[in-house]
Amino acid sequence: MREIYKSKMQGSVDRRRNIPDDILLEIEIPIPAKNIMDEILRQHKEIEKAKRKAKDLNLEMQNTIETLWG
Repeated sequence: MREIYKSKMQGSVDRRRNIPDDILLEIEIPIPAKNIMDEILRQHKEIEKAKRKAKDLNLEMQNTIETLWG
């Protein structure tokens, strides 16, 4: 998508380049197949679950350290 955007941008200064609305609205955005979206969602949920578990374990570890050394 970045390459598509780059090719459609207008302007002489890189940081001020933009894409006119009419051209932007013509860009087709590919949508992944349902099975791919489902897999992405499944992976996202697993990652969030692992992050919550890591956070809980970290808190448990901090509590144990405080109990032992506090």
